[in-house]
Amino acid sequence: MESQFEYYAFISYKREDEKWAKWLQKKLENYKLPTVIRKEIPRLPKRIRPVFRDKTDLGAGLLTESLRSELSRSQYLIVICSPQAAQSEWVGNEINAFIEMGRTDHIIPFIVYGEPNSKDAVLECFHPIIKEKMPEPLGINIQEIGKEQAFIKVVAKILGLRFDSVWNRHRRSLIRRRIVMVCVAFLILCGLGFVWDYNRIKYEYYADYVDKGGIAQGVIKLNKSQVKERATHYRFEKKEYKVQKIIFANSAGIPTDHIDSELIERVPIQIYKYKENGGLDQIELQDFRGNPIVTQCMGGNNNDRIELKSKTTGTAQSVISSYTSINNTIVNKAEIRSYKLTRNQKGYVIRKEFKKYIGQDDPACDAEGIYGIDYTLDSIGRIITMNFLGIDNQPNCNKKGIAGKHYSYDKFGNISKCIYFDLNGNLILNEELWAIRSIYANEKTGNIEKVEYLDDYNKLCINSMGFACKIAKYENGNTIVLSYLGIDGKLCTIDGGFSKWMSKYDDLGNQIECSYWGVDNKPRITAKNIFKFTAKYDGTNQIEIQYFGIDGKPCNSIYNYSKWVAKYDKYDNQVEIAFYDKNNKLQQNKNKVAKITAKYQNKKIIEQNVTTQVSFSNKKSINKIFRSFKY
Repeated sequence: MESQFEYYAFISYKREDEKWAKWLQKKLENYKLPTVIRKEIPRLPKRIRPVFRDKTDLGAGLLTESLRSELSRSQYLIVICSPQAAQSEWVGNEINAFIEMGRTDHIIPFIVYGEPNSKDAVLECFHPIIKEKMPEPLGINIQEIGKEQAFIKVVAKILGLRFDSVWNRHRRSLIRRRIVMVCVAFLILCGLGFVWDYNRIKYEYYADYVDKGGIAQGVIKLNKSQVKERATHYRFEKKEYKVQKIIFANSAGIPTDHIDSELIERVPIQIYKYKENGGLDQIELQDFRGNPIVTQCMGGNNNDRIELKSKTTGTAQSVISSYTSINNTIVNKAEIRSYKLTRNQKGYVIRKEFKKYIGQDDPACDAEGIYGIDYTLDSIGRIITMNFLGIDNQPNCNKKGIAGKHYSYDKFGNISKCIYFDLNGNLILNEELWAIRSIYANEKTGNIEKVEYLDDYNKLCINSMGFACKIAKYENGNTIVLSYLGIDGKLCTIDGGFSKWMSKYDDLGNQIECSYWGVDNKPRITAKNIFKFTAKYDGTNQIEIQYFGIDGKPCNSIYNYSKWVAKYDKYDNQVEIAFYDKNNKLQQNKNKVAKITAKYQNKKIIEQNVTTQVSFSNKKSINKIFRSFKY
């Protein structure tokens, strides 16, 4: 900048165009001339600053001496041209004063709106003084070349440089800047994505799982389409890359109980809780309604000690207890209050010892007289052999003479074969009167379509339920037909008094209807004195069961009622159950109970009232006896 000038430029504008004036002033003062150009022309400045912006806009009238002084000390006059500015007397005065100073060739018209030299006065953007006193004025039109090129043209004009030389370098700088910005934005997005992914709940689906270091590890991963076709699966919920919850669910994703006798001790829901240092603290075991069963408190090295505590009392609790509804009782099956585990180098359990007291080695046995189990595992931690242990941790048999089991698995994660053996390794019948169970799964879905039972001579046999084989058909992962066959491969009548059942389900996989059929494929009255039952649900809570005869009319079952209706609170606790006859009147069940109501606190029953009908002599009233129990 020539020494007599204090400002590189004076920006003249109408108030309506103030945003453009501010934008241009900021761009000019923040612009850094490329080093290459400065090296070529050392006289050039590093930055174009200061730039004066007239903030008065006093309307009509003469310029103040102060403003004249600022104009005289400015090397260039930049006029923000628009239809509004073209009609501004104040802008005209600033242009005229600059021309009177003999610097007409240092006026830069900067067009932001309108048309230069327009025939339409409304669109004209050049001030009349510019058109009158500047021969063939050439404005820099932002509408034609864009903001960045228009800005660089102003820079080139002020510094006396060729536009191309400045623009090419500026464009490369813009490209580099955009690349840097994109990279930074990408890194920020990656960081945000990592934080979001780290903190969000992620779902994974598996056919099975194993215990590795105290934490479940999924086996045979499933995709969502496979889950919808499978009868059951395990849903892992993870957060911060840690397992938070495991749910055993049906094809609709609803928690459900295990029906396989080999997995009966697995619970529908497991909740994982961690210590501040990240180590596993507890696993809360829940039923399919989310009611607490027991809490496993982890301890020792590598989680090799497990203490079992009641969720409600916080005290040591023997396993295994069943918390279901107000109609059930709590039954302790053993005096086991803790486990002592031995793990291999991979963290898989190879021995489980039952203990009576926390932190001590006093042995405890389960209901069958077993004090522990030795496990042989496959390469991914699944049990292939379990051997029962006695009080001395040596191989032993339970009360039924069973010393252990062998398991084989199919490619879908199912236990394809289960074999019971005695201390000598010979086949032995279990409590269900079979020694070998073989299953055959659908080659597409993995659902179990056929189950066969063999005796201790490795021959097909009739089990304790009265059948040798069962065959299932599925729809959307739900069993819609289950047929029971004898040794001859034909339909047989099982202990329930039927040979086959057929079911219907709602969208959540709830069984809403089930009918029973005989060996002749005709409707059959079962041992419960019914042909069919229907069910209603409130979400996943069963709120009604109704029994029907072959004639399609409501009938009384062997339980002495035709229907029961239940109610639940907002926490899914069953607060009422009532029984009705086939005429829909309140009815005693076989236990002489017509209705039960209950109150809960923290999912534990604290009060229960039982209503019993005792007299029907007065048809207008029913005499009731209330028995109240507080816990």
